[in-house]
Amino acid sequence: MGPDVTCLGFSVVTERTRRHSPTPGGGYRWIVAWLCLVSAGPLAASACRPAAEDRSPKVVTAAFSPDGSRILTAGWDGTAKLWDAETGTELLRLEGHSDSVTHASFNHDGDRVVTASFDGTALVWDANRGNVLSRLEGHRGKVMKAWFSLDGERVVTAAGMQGYLWDALSARLIAALADHTSLMGHARFSPDGELVVTWGWDGTARIWNGRDGEPRAVIRHDWGVALAVFSPAGDRILTAGRQDRAARLWSTDGEEILTLGEHRSHVTDAAFSPDGSRIATVDAAGATFVWDAFTGDALLTLEAPAKDPDYLRCCEAEVAFSPDGERILIVAPPDGRTRIRNAATGDELIVLDRRGGGAVHGSFSPHGSRLVVAHWDGTARVWDATGGEELLVLIHEQVQTAMRGR
Repeated sequence: MGPDVTCLGFSVVTERTRRHSPTPGGGYRWIVAWLCLVSAGPLAASACRPAAEDRSPKVVTAAFSPDGSRILTAGWDGTAKLWDAETGTELLRLEGHSDSVTHASFNHDGDRVVTASFDGTALVWDANRGNVLSRLEGHRGKVMKAWFSLDGERVVTAAGMQGYLWDALSARLIAALADHTSLMGHARFSPDGELVVTWGWDGTARIWNGRDGEPRAVIRHDWGVALAVFSPAGDRILTAGRQDRAARLWSTDGEEILTLGEHRSHVTDAAFSPDGSRIATVDAAGATFVWDAFTGDALLTLEAPAKDPDYLRCCEAEVAFSPDGERILIVAPPDGRTRIRNAATGDELIVLDRRGGGAVHGSFSPHGSRLVVAHWDGTARVWDATGGEELLVLIHEQVQTAMRGR
């Protein structure tokens, strides 16, 4: 889902779910398995279930710093970590949450990090010293996402049924983005930071003013919204519903521009090329498409690889363009083998082996020469993006504290 992917089970584990469930520990394992089943089929349910039952340190975020010198990871062990991208040396361990970390991201300058957690808080950190700069508290639910605005002055978070817009350093709540009527686990700024989009299970994506939180537009689908992605210029937004076999392009005023059809199943992720001229989409069946972002014409269709009966998918497939727009990265396809393809011809350039168990998320380095992939086995692996050689294995050590299911 969008540039940042975790299992859909994150979005529905609430305190209410725990209180009203007849199962020990509050229904956590059932609701996670159910949502994986809906989103990615029975194989995903089997793969996600162990992740909900144990405390092993699954890595859910892995991203390069803006200058490419460090890697940020975050995991279910309750920590985020900063690593030297060349040597794999652990530089900082960000410990301050009392439950699993669901997401982490850098600001534009790379000197701050924000983390989101099941503990209901988001923390802003000094990325050079590792100390907490501010605590964003008062969420009504577990925090699923946290992102900085372009200028680094604001943070948007998603928890429960609403988004939250914060002053990043004072921790002042600027606005509660509270018009959703069902669970939503996603919120993100436009590239220039002037808009925010939130989306979730009520079938809407909602666009807000990124400075004061005033509502701007509502985009409606028949059922839950799977993703919402701004164009690089921030003037268009792509969405997809969980019952659609299409993605839809809109103006930021909520006017539909065009429809990208022909998918085999609902769209799980999408990305604009860096120049905004093309859109890549991947669906739940594992098929990948490249489209003209202005005409809606299909430029490339890549059928899904054959399913591997020995591989259990834990999350939905992701897609991303390389920084130069010449390659596309496909993470978590049906056979579990992360791929890099030529964005114009579809030719398979690199197929990574399936080390690290199920892949959760992947991203290119700023110059496109390397990529990092987060895995459910508690590792993030760095690969040469031109030759496919594994360069580094970053391991999240298990932390022996009571977290999920306490």
